Amino acid sequence: MLANNVGNLRRLSDSRLAAVERCLQNPHAVETLAMIGVQSVDTLSEDCPVSLDEVKAYLEEAGDELGLDVLCEPNIEMRIVDGVNEARIADATEQVAGWFGNSPKSDVDSDDPLARYQDNLQLINIDGAWRNVDNSGKTPQEIILAIVDTGVDSSHPDLKDQMWTASDGSHGYNFVDNDENTSDLNGHGTHCAGIAAAQTDNDVGIAGIADVKIMALRAFGADGTGGMLATLNGLNWAVAHGATVSSHSYTADGSSSVFLQAIQNAAKVGHIVVVASVNIAAPGENIVSTWPGDRYAVLDGTSMATPHVAGVTAMLATLGLKVKI
Repeated sequence: MLANNVGNLRRLSDSRLAAVERCLQNPHAVETLAMIGVQSVDTLSEDCPVSLDEVKAYLEEAGDELGLDVLCEPNIEMRIVDGVNEARIADATEQVAGWFGNSPKSDVDSDDPLARYQDNLQLINIDGAWRNVDNSGKTPQEIILAIVDTGVDSSHPDLKDQMWTASDGSHGYNFVDNDENTSDLNGHGTHCAGIAAAQTDNDVGIAGIADVKIMALRAFGADGTGGMLATLNGLNWAVAHGATVSSHSYTADGSSSVFLQAIQNAAKVGHIVVVASVNIAAPGENIVSTWPGDRYAVLDGTSMATPHVAGVTAMLATLGLKVKI
């Protein structure tokens, strides 16, 4: 359970006990994220004038009586792992080529003009993976990969045909403004989306790792910051709307038992969560990818490594491979 504000811990009086119970029964104060087993409580608000510690004390006592483990934490701030201030942003392919000294760094088998500078794909032997998929004898399944980030530029020429689209025409959800506008005002999410699933062999820009559908879930504002509740809402929405894999390139100061439990609950229903840690499993330096406004950019960092792993995971899922928990 998440709560928005922290108060002072004290023994609950009968009046405060009643106040907590009214809060927890108020649908305007409590939000249930059923797919990942999390509830949020809008504490110290008009709908719920009690503190986090009062809610926590109540739930711990109830948990003891019912034999349940209760996790109750504040809605901590989160931020994208790597800022975009150092991004090298290009309006044209030639500009990207100049950054790499006009010298090809990769012989990836793709007709996309920037693929020659994607040595990150060569490092993970993407050609071999593509061949294995093509020669598997299986018809690839349509898989949805959710990007929980700053949004995605769904009109980008390398992404527009890769976007997941709901029946109402939306491509996901915006948990910052609580609407369906998932456009990217930062750039980070669009860059991550391109690494994982930009359209390949379309004679445009870069090659993406997996031929899957991109679900855009905006949990961070233009400045790259947000709250844990928004990211958990993104994960819950992804699971509820059929995403098999989700990519999460963000961090926080400290750890969260609630977030870990949410990941485990998502895994129990077959959803794979890929999070940023360190550049051990995938490349994270000099990564060229998509950028809002039909542009491309080169970024470094763990944020870039994460969608490599998410893309490969989604590719394996297209063959019907599943993770057993």
